Amino acid sequence: MIVISDLNDDNVLDIVVASIGFDVVGVLFGYVDGSVIEQTAYSTRTGSDLIAVAIGDFNTDNKLDIVVVDFLDGNIVVLLQNGSRPFQSMCILLGHGDGIVMKQIIYAIDNGSKSYSVAVGDFNSDTILDIAVANFGSNDVRILLGYGNGNFSIRASYSTGDLSGPPSIAIADFHRDYFLGIAVANWNSKDVVLLYGKGDSTFEKPYSYWMGYGSVLSTVAIDDFNRDYWTDISVANYGTSHAGIRLQTCDNI
Repeated sequence: MIVISDLNDDNVLDIVVASIGFDVVGVLFGYVDGSVIEQTAYSTRTGSDLIAVAIGDFNTDNKLDIVVVDFLDGNIVVLLQNGSRPFQSMCILLGHGDGIVMKQIIYAIDNGSKSYSVAVGDFNSDTILDIAVANFGSNDVRILLGYGNGNFSIRASYSTGDLSGPPSIAIADFHRDYFLGIAVANWNSKDVVLLYGKGDSTFEKPYSYWMGYGSVLSTVAIDDFNRDYWTDISVANYGTSHAGIRLQTCDNI
């Protein structure tokens, strides 16, 4: 997975890469002419398996940081802190604006969670970035609230349905109430689940939208596709080899 942003404040876009089967985050810093320098690799931990990446300023220093999700367990540091129980891990790399990552913090997600996707936004209206993680193995979304100094607290989890298997999430203000909600694509249950945010880090009861027989949803994306100022949802449907779109009318998708 890749994301694109200006990591070193030179007004040129850079590329961040997290690759399955590798235990490093790759950063390719861009030049004005469109070329990039050779990849700079930042190690997470030996044996990690990176599957998702997102960017945000997690310690309110106006410099972009990186969050990556490790699909596998086996984080030795986490195991030492929690006895013999294996954990899923989330790794946050803090930057200082010149493209050099300087600090690594690891947060443990429950055993068997198989974290698969990550999104960043302010879920409790304190102007500080928080993190949402889709967990394919435990069939839920976990919220981590930020303190603004690079540290997070792991809060509630929200079910996406029994055996749903969510591989992808996206966030948006669905109700135009300035509160962020979460859209979840489910691989196994053939539906999109919406969690409408209340602006206090909690969410309403999930709404499920079935995408049809044969659907196997791999990715969800959000935008206003028909220019009516309401947020719509698009999903990549691996099962039918199609892209599906659900248009929102007023408060309903």
